[in-house]
Amino acid sequence: MTKCRIWRQIKETAEIFKLPEYFVRQLVKSGKVIAIKSGRKIFVNVGKFAELLNTNMINADENQNELSFGIKPIKGFY
Repeated sequence: MTKCRIWRQIKETAEIFKLPEYFVRQLVKSGKVIAIKSGRKIFVNVGKFAELLNTNMINADENQNELSFGIKPIKGFY
């Protein structure tokens, strides 16, 4: 198993995966992504970030214990 030790800033990580910086920052803030802070800069472990995205598990609601896969209709929207 190869360890990925590539660390990039939040902005660079967002550009690599073509995601909004806000999304990456929120994952770091929630602790779901491995990141380190050096001074004012935050570095994200790109390999672990890719693993998180590849698991394809998105928590639908913080209060729910079930995980959602894919696109689901929003309850109470209509």
